[in-house]
Amino acid sequence: MRLTILIAAYLVMGGAAMAGAWTEVIPPSAFKAVVPTDAELKAFSRGGPNIRGVSGPYDDVLAAWNSVSFDAKRGLIYAHGGGHGNYGGNEVYRADIAAATWERITDPSPYLGEVVAKGKKGKDYRLPLEGPPSTHTYAGILYNPTRETIMALATGIPFTPVGGDLGFPPNPYRWEFDPTTLRWAKYEAPFLPNQGFAVYANGKTYALSYYGQQLIVDDDLNMSFVNSRKRANEHTPVYDEGRDLVWSVQGRKRRLYRWNVSPERLTFAESVQVPTQVQEVFGSAPGIAIRNGLLWFYGGAELFT
Repeated sequence: MRLTILIAAYLVMGGAAMAGAWTEVIPPSAFKAVVPTDAELKAFSRGGPNIRGVSGPYDDVLAAWNSVSFDAKRGLIYAHGGGHGNYGGNEVYRADIAAATWERITDPSPYLGEVVAKGKKGKDYRLPLEGPPSTHTYAGILYNPTRETIMALATGIPFTPVGGDLGFPPNPYRWEFDPTTLRWAKYEAPFLPNQGFAVYANGKTYALSYYGQQLIVDDDLNMSFVNSRKRANEHTPVYDEGRDLVWSVQGRKRRLYRWNVSPERLTFAESVQVPTQVQEVFGSAPGIAIRNGLLWFYGGAELFT
């Protein structure tokens, strides 16, 4: 995750970092200093399921199959997530690239809210009192530059504190976080099963699921639901404004995908195999950006264009 912040800083600052070299912008200790302690997590749980999970926030807010959302105008990164058995806290963190700081801007909410799934022996699955359940966000959380909010639409597997008998409990709502008021809003919308990706293009947010469904949300929160006929599992997307296209990468298959953009849906156009020298180091969840062409990275030392 630290390398993701480094490249984000490089892109937003117009290449201010020294060419061909990495520059540490925010050290890991800055994030570690603001996560809740085990004692605080027990208190935040308020007698409900222990939201610490297996690994806790320092390891899993950023690492448990999660991504971040990026406010390019202000140079701010927002992180939220955990999910499955890893971590249950649904707090939100904010990194300021220029100030080289992390802060926790909300606290975890206990899982004492609405029942959304019935479990065995009275172990019902409840949502947190405030905000969404912690989930593997994959590439399904993003910043909406028009609404200036964080949209959580195509997230993956939620925190499961009540045991495995529920499988993966449903998350019946789509969620929006306002960084000014520090409050979550929830909207009833069709469920997008399992992980996918979300991308903002031409005033609309397109959220795709593993199984091919698409949820399209405009800036007035009008929603439509269609079948894309193309799965989008574990893709990392970026909008190419100059060409009005969406590109995505899928590390496991070592392929680059092109999607055409229309008001109704994203339409899969083609995929190409990435070059051999890239395949040799391509991770399962590479990052991708637009800067004088496509730029991608896999979490290691190399960048590729």
